[in-house]
Amino acid sequence: MMNQGEVDTAKVVEYLLLMKGLVEKGFEVMLFHQGLGETCIFSRLMKAYTEKTKKPLILIMWNDSRKALLEQCPYIYDVMSCDISFFHALTTQKEFLTALRKKILENYIP
Repeated sequence: MMNQGEVDTAKVVEYLLLMKGLVEKGFEVMLFHQGLGETCIFSRLMKAYTEKTKKPLILIMWNDSRKALLEQCPYIYDVMSCDISFFHALTTQKEFLTALRKKILENYIP
């Protein structure tokens, strides 16, 4: 298990490619990391949001405790789980980009 300061760049790139592929297929993709109160409010707003975007919505979240609740919302197409390091990487973007560049240099440039 990684500590919160470490970022698995390969896993993060995997999630970013997954998100890109879903968007290219016509889905709206949102990262979701909220408390229970925000989750309840958010699920009520999804009808208006999906009617406006006209795209099926997929949520990506790291905390499975609210996944079952969000899966009950008829306006959310799917709720997917990811590793917490993905969210950590996004909140520490500078460190993530540095780690990503290093990984690319190590693996793809002779």
